[in-house]
Amino acid sequence: MLAIVFASSWYIAALLVAAQLYHTDIFKFQEIGLVRYLNGSADKPFAYRVLTPWLVRMVRAAHLPMPSIPTLQSTVLATCAARKSNLVAACGDLQAYATVAWTFATSLLISMYLLALGILRQAGWAFVAYVATGLVVNAFLSAGYSNIYDFPVPFFATLLFALAVWQRDILFLVALIPSILTKESLFLFVPVYAMIGYGARPTPKVVVNFGVQFVIFIVIYVTERMAFANNDGFPMYHNVIGHVAYIGEKGSVTALLTLAVFIILLFYRYLEKPRSLQRGLMVRPIMFALYIYGGNPGEFRILLDILPIVLLPAVHSLRHLTTGRADY
Repeated sequence: MLAIVFASSWYIAALLVAAQLYHTDIFKFQEIGLVRYLNGSADKPFAYRVLTPWLVRMVRAAHLPMPSIPTLQSTVLATCAARKSNLVAACGDLQAYATVAWTFATSLLISMYLLALGILRQAGWAFVAYVATGLVVNAFLSAGYSNIYDFPVPFFATLLFALAVWQRDILFLVALIPSILTKESLFLFVPVYAMIGYGARPTPKVVVNFGVQFVIFIVIYVTERMAFANNDGFPMYHNVIGHVAYIGEKGSVTALLTLAVFIILLFYRYLEKPRSLQRGLMVRPIMFALYIYGGNPGEFRILLDILPIVLLPAVHSLRHLTTGRADY
């Protein structure tokens, strides 16, 4: 099964990047356009998400070629020809971005399979998680709204969750730095790390780890806020009223049923789920509060920030519903 994953992930990743370039507004909005990311003038809080622009500039400076995948190459060439606005980067920047995005998309697919294999302990269901990852990411892209960190974020979320599951202190600290530089909301995996460790490790060790991880986040976040203090925008926007209006406009029986099915899949036989999934799900109320307080109404792609925490419990529930067993 692992051979199939490695053999197919590179092409599925190319399809996902093509979907992003063809079907989303990734280059449309001035405040988050690729040009403004690359020159450091993006609005706050988007300006804080610096890792992807850094990597794009590095790839272009090193003249690294795009992967030799016809689907990816033809998509980038078509995008270069179609985008004439001065808000859109040069074709070389688009090619560099596509290389970075494809690398992270491929890494996401492979890492999700390996993480699912480690937690679910069955190759067939790990492959289900692998396929589901591609489908879920594509579904968020099909909504039409996207950003240049939409592939790095779920990859780092998966990496951080894997390191939290197996409580790898030093590796988690190392991975936390590029994760926060990718998007500040990945700090959510710091409490996840502590919740998984609590009760399984000495409490003082859990507290020390949490403290060190928290300090790393504060140092990076405060430094970014200082570095981009003169950029337009705000560190966080508030949309509570907008969420109420969105529910009134978009609420329907279908939407409610979909939400109900999603919640059931997340929490079905909760106490029979692996301990790491139980503890990981505890961060959902925090994420929900952040979404209501500062997220854009209907921007459900915020789930990419905690993709393994919402995808793996759902796959575990599907396995239990179809086989009658929580584990093998």
